[in-house]
Amino acid sequence: MGLIAKVYGVSFLPVGRIIYYSENLNESNSIDVGDLVLAMTDFGIEVGKIVVGLRDMEIDEIGYEIKPIIRKLNEKDMRIYKRNLRDARDAFWKCRSLVKKHGLEMKILHARYTFDRSRLIFLFGAEGRVDFRELVKDLAKEFKTRIELWQVGVRDELKFMGGVGLCGRPVC
Repeated sequence: MGLIAKVYGVSFLPVGRIIYYSENLNESNSIDVGDLVLAMTDFGIEVGKIVVGLRDMEIDEIGYEIKPIIRKLNEKDMRIYKRNLRDARDAFWKCRSLVKKHGLEMKILHARYTFDRSRLIFLFGAEGRVDFRELVKDLAKEFKTRIELWQVGVRDELKFMGGVGLCGRPVC
């Protein structure tokens, strides 16, 4: 048996994979499943949702460096998060209209800002490769931040749209 860490499972997207974070020993508030937290990701500080409560896991099982949760969202964080959600929803609709204008064969599924608004990320589905360079230029001009477009697979596309599998359950 290897080294054990106490970790929470955090999801950053409605259909995203679970990333494990250690507890922040300076955080006096207890963190429960369903709580929103700030955590450092490869893309900067982001808001995630606790989907797995505090548990023991072998560090080898996790397979990456475990970072601590920064904190549970406070009132100020929540205001920023809600503004980011609202602005991301507006960006989603603007991006969809620009996709149509450029005649691109892609479906915009989701838009989100990182917590500090240093990046605006769009998730999209498409049959094949899409040359969206002009779209990115227009989006960067419109939103004045770094733009990223991430293509998701068919299964994830169905998850975003609320698809149901052959078993009758939501697509997994």
